[in-house]
Amino acid sequence: MDLGIVIVFGTIMGCIAKLLKQPLLIAYIVAGIIISPIGLALITSPAEIAILAELGVAFLLFTIGIQSNFSQLFKLKNAIIVGSLTQVAATTGITLVLMHLAGLGFID
Repeated sequence: MDLGIVIVFGTIMGCIAKLLKQPLLIAYIVAGIIISPIGLALITSPAEIAILAELGVAFLLFTIGIQSNFSQLFKLKNAIIVGSLTQVAATTGITLVLMHLAGLGFID
């Protein structure tokens, strides 16, 4: 029943977003807010909310993957590689500094 509510509201909001020429991602997020406990409270069980949230993230990632233009992504390969390596190096460095300040060793 709850999955049906999610699908119906997602479809309705998706149609509205298409009419307004807005991204589907925003429509799906708004649909989730509407049916959540802070909206109309159509789904209130914390366990069901957690399961549906995980499904929602999976579907959103799938949708984004389908809509991706891989030829444009390939043009940005150098920026993606440099950005990814920089992010990993910065995160590792910050984590090591914070671990040192907290008195933790590298193995910890």
